[in-house]
Amino acid sequence: MNWYGIAAWIKVALRQLQLSVYPPRCIGCGVFCAMWVCQNCRGRMEHWRGRICLRCGQHLRSRVCSTCRRERFPFLQFRSLFVYRSAAKDAICRLKYGKQVYIANVLGSLLGYRLRLLKGYQKAAGVVPIPISWRHKLERGFNQSELLGEQVSRILGIPLYSCLRYRRHVMPQSSLRRAERHKNMQGAFLAKVPLSLVGKRVILVDDVLTTGSTAREATYALLEEGIREIWVATVARSKGRIAVI
Repeated sequence: MNWYGIAAWIKVALRQLQLSVYPPRCIGCGVFCAMWVCQNCRGRMEHWRGRICLRCGQHLRSRVCSTCRRERFPFLQFRSLFVYRSAAKDAICRLKYGKQVYIANVLGSLLGYRLRLLKGYQKAAGVVPIPISWRHKLERGFNQSELLGEQVSRILGIPLYSCLRYRRHVMPQSSLRRAERHKNMQGAFLAKVPLSLVGKRVILVDDVLTTGSTAREATYALLEEGIREIWVATVARSKGRIAVI
């Protein structure tokens, strides 16, 4: 008897039953659709494609942009799926503020499958999500970066370590101007790294990168505790250069 074939058939049948009871909603606008994103929102999602800087993810004409050749960022590489606007921005906002947790499963899976195609990410020893403050965790009920990281961890087969926390209160980055964001995040994180990660590479996961202040300060905290190198991955990235301090 072909048990593998039977198991595959049962999996498909259960999936069809799930879809009939809980039909998928578009992650961008929330309408019922055949897939997890409707045709309209799919057309409004702008991917980071073509030649991009290996270090900061910006579009360029060479392997590394002029800023990254001139300056040193603490993280080694960065990758993102979407430009942070239009339907991609709507999806992330619905996840964070609309508490549509299923969106994290979709976006986290997309990010995980993307990273699996890139050299280096699958060789990491752990996935580390950016934390949120206890106030936001209490209000929201979840950490969106942790949910995204769980999917990346599952797809890459790499353990998830929630080893970062805030050492002090910070203002929400979205409420600050670009020039204020670095000062707000400076020295904000404390890392408690397990011995299994010391001297290893980790993937730092977040939902959005704008100025890079959060990723940079989290990277500093991890490096201080013995992590060898940090590769950053986010669902979305705003257009514009990472602030260099």
